[in-house]
Amino acid sequence: MLLDGEDDAQLRLDLLRAVGAGMYFKREYHKQPAALGRAWFRGLRSVHGEEFEGRIFPLPFSVSAAALSGAPSLTRDIDVSFVGQASHRKRLAAVRLLRSATDIRFEGGVYAEPTDRRSRLAESWFDIMAAKLVGDPPARGSMSRMGREAYRSLLGRSKTALSIRGGGFDTVRYWEIVAAKTPLISEAPDIDIPHNFEHGVHAVFCRPDLSDLTYWVRRLRDDEAERQRMAEAAYSHLLAYHTTAHRASYLLKLCAQVL
Repeated sequence: MLLDGEDDAQLRLDLLRAVGAGMYFKREYHKQPAALGRAWFRGLRSVHGEEFEGRIFPLPFSVSAAALSGAPSLTRDIDVSFVGQASHRKRLAAVRLLRSATDIRFEGGVYAEPTDRRSRLAESWFDIMAAKLVGDPPARGSMSRMGREAYRSLLGRSKTALSIRGGGFDTVRYWEIVAAKTPLISEAPDIDIPHNFEHGVHAVFCRPDLSDLTYWVRRLRDDEAERQRMAEAAYSHLLAYHTTAHRASYLLKLCAQVL
């Protein structure tokens, strides 16, 4: 059995062949359309894993007992929050959009690791090239990395919280937000998540270009009853399908079926 927890969507099929694993569990699993399996070129089948049909399965993150302890019970005086490393330009775009909406109370931002370069904090091609022309010096994020308790407190004060992709789509905050009983706003998933949250039932999925992000923040901010309903529905769904115990059970059941 091969467990691939990398952020990227690459299927390491050469490794699968080399070790002779009977099953491959991929965290960032992008399931290909069925039509691709009928491609004329067998090379395409190899790249996307159709030759291993029935042996490759998604295995996204889940929540631990520590995350399920919940956020502190505080007054929810923040409309939306987001905290994350500057590991994808879409995060920068989301923060810019929320900060520019003067009627939305947003808290959080992106932070840079010591190894991050200035080009990581650039949204446009022009800004990337400008950073490269001066040697791409160390980046400076808009904030420092937030400690665990401070982050839990932030979620406890947030009417909604945002999850945006980093190196891949599957991020811990996607699950922690729901565990804190805070309504989740996320971009639409592009990976296979068994029993994922449903748009409008457990969470809100905005458009990939974030063009309706502020609309959803305002809509949920102004509807306390809907926020409460969504948070409770999502939390119940999380307990039913997305705890570490359920992930382990899911993996073992598949192994029993396939191996």
